[in-house]
Amino acid sequence: MPNPKTPADRRPTGGAGAGARNRDRIRPEERAPFGRRLAALAIDWAIAMAITYGFFDGEPFVILGIFALQRILVGGFLGSSIGHFLLGLRVVSLSRGRASFPSIVLRTVLTCLVLPPLWRTVAGVPLHDDLARTRLVRARAR
Repeated sequence: MPNPKTPADRRPTGGAGAGARNRDRIRPEERAPFGRRLAALAIDWAIAMAITYGFFDGEPFVILGIFALQRILVGGFLGSSIGHFLLGLRVVSLSRGRASFPSIVLRTVLTCLVLPPLWRTVAGVPLHDDLARTRLVRARAR
């Protein structure tokens, strides 16, 4: 039986992952679709490759470093990486405000590990977003 002192939006609704869905204030239609996420990643990676081949002879770990640096610096200060910006996406905190710099750093490090973005939580949120307590959302209205 629900506790009458618990606000209705904080009561568990049952089912697997219900608690995670209740904490997430981002509506499903606001979330970035997988295709845009992948395209933004490809744009950011292409930029990192271009810089690396232009200045560092294409060293693989330099590509990864440039990719991470561009995502941390540009994403940390502007709220979206270059690829996110071009595709109308932005990174926000769970409270729908601007994501903190440490959250952006954690999200980027986990993205560089490759597997966390591919794993999904029960609520369907990529693991790197869940651990960093961020969400990638559409910046523009549909």
